[in-house]
Amino acid sequence: MDAFQAFAVPAFAVGGFFMVLSLIAWCILMLSHGARYTFGFLMTEDQVVTLQTREERKRAQKLATAGFVLSLLNRNLTMVGTSLAVAAGDTFVSRYSDVKAVIAKRRNDLIKVNNVLQRNTIYAEPHQYEFVWNYITSHCPDAKVK
Repeated sequence: MDAFQAFAVPAFAVGGFFMVLSLIAWCILMLSHGARYTFGFLMTEDQVVTLQTREERKRAQKLATAGFVLSLLNRNLTMVGTSLAVAAGDTFVSRYSDVKAVIAKRRNDLIKVNNVLQRNTIYAEPHQYEFVWNYITSHCPDAKVK
């Protein structure tokens, strides 16, 4: 029991500290985006692409630049790489042939399109949901449909 307490107390303290930091970072991110995030989807015969709007792209680049500079000052190479990755990408692609699971979240108008290393969430308007769901599930031959 003493060993458990010796491990659990610091583990929960560190976990709580990082939860508070994450909450603060989330609040800063939401304030920078005006408490909303806008993007679009493009469905083709081979893939679904999630696209950032120009405004979101500009905001993301500003945050990535700030993260890059702060990471360099702190000599944190992991964050330098993460900031460069954020600055470089404005699309997220899910190829139908790679999809392993398609999950419906009808109450929230969501369709989760997952493969081994990627998770993509597609938002569909209620009047378009069935069409988008049927299109994606019919084009993902190896996926488990839930």
